[in-house]
Amino acid sequence: MFENTPKAITPWHQIPENLSTPIPLHEGNIIISTQVDSITIPGRIDWKVTSRPGARFTSLSQDDIALAMLQIKSPDLPTAAPEKEEDALSIPDCQPVEDNNKFDGNISDYSTSPVDHISRAKFLIPNFLDVVGETVETTRKSRKSYRRARISLKGEKWSFTIDPLPELDARISFARENSGYSFTHVGVFSRTNGSMFDSKEARDALNLIGHFLSFCTGRWVYPALPVGLDGDDNAIWSSWSRYKVDPWEGRHSFPDNGHVENFAESFKRFESMWESEDDHQAIFSFVNYYIGGNRPNPIETALILSQSGLELLSWVDLVENQQILTKDEYYKNRAHENIRMFLKKRSIPVDIPGKFHLLADEGASRQKFDGPEVLTYLRNKVTHPKKNGPKFTVDVWYQAWKLSQEFLLLGGLSFMGYASTYRSFLDENKSLGAVTQTPWQ
Repeated sequence: MFENTPKAITPWHQIPENLSTPIPLHEGNIIISTQVDSITIPGRIDWKVTSRPGARFTSLSQDDIALAMLQIKSPDLPTAAPEKEEDALSIPDCQPVEDNNKFDGNISDYSTSPVDHISRAKFLIPNFLDVVGETVETTRKSRKSYRRARISLKGEKWSFTIDPLPELDARISFARENSGYSFTHVGVFSRTNGSMFDSKEARDALNLIGHFLSFCTGRWVYPALPVGLDGDDNAIWSSWSRYKVDPWEGRHSFPDNGHVENFAESFKRFESMWESEDDHQAIFSFVNYYIGGNRPNPIETALILSQSGLELLSWVDLVENQQILTKDEYYKNRAHENIRMFLKKRSIPVDIPGKFHLLADEGASRQKFDGPEVLTYLRNKVTHPKKNGPKFTVDVWYQAWKLSQEFLLLGGLSFMGYASTYRSFLDENKSLGAVTQTPWQ
């Protein structure tokens, strides 16, 4: 039955069985440096996977005086790197060491020298979703298992394949139960046309997939520990730089986990805008506003970010791209008028949903009769408060936030040219397969 099932991608790094154990990166001589001076001593570098993930170094020297003097002489915090760059490109033969929180410093940004002949690159992904995709074979302790979890994303420039790590359920449970972090997936990417690329382009591709997966997940889930491979699968570039990642918590994700085709289709649209000189900044900023607004704590701040995202899309679409409004006309309009015009142009209903009767009643009592107007009104009460101003219940704020995020999500999907199913903020059914068709075809 599974004879022709492809094997899941093998991670480059050694992934410990204990989910809280750091990933070993190097053991041997390390250079610890500050802006003032540096020393070379025996040491160890690991990637901490829990509580502020990232690379950190530990001195293994019997003489702590040199390190102490280095720290005293410089006002900045020390960082570290392997003494020999090739050590960052080899799989360390050292054993994982349990996390005892005893270390000497963090490494925020380290990469090997630039190269220009990468054929493909591997990376790890923290805190990602359990998506029902293509079937792959995974192996753990010589035991094979099969899971429908592969995601294939193919754009005009880049192609990505994302597979689950073994014990995916345990990894997700660990992150969820601890409101923390765990590597859940491994990925590989290459140029769609098969050509070689350099390390700068690799970083660009990692930023692309990081923003796309974060948009899909509704929180930051950036790729980490990338390793660039040449045509013979030799490691020629790697990076231990820190990345953006949110601890695991429930957030609204727009693609349904049971519709892997939604990931593939939206990636094509997303990549097209990301690689466009005209649209890159808009899609970059949209994702930041959307993710910031997707965490309703505090809910007033989330509403402000969501509304800012709507104003961004309105400006880019109505003034910059379509030139329906001049700059003067845009600035002359009130904010809700521009947002309303943008949403209507995109075939997005602007009425307040009937189920949000508390929000509708609050708006009607103040002569605010549609979504853009009442949402802008509430936003202004936060950004321009007055003494003894109106107070609103938590339920009103919650309904306003959900409607604003629905507007922003639909506005972004329409802006990308995506026309398929999505998970709506307005739908109380959050079970697998509960999707809504976009208002436009």
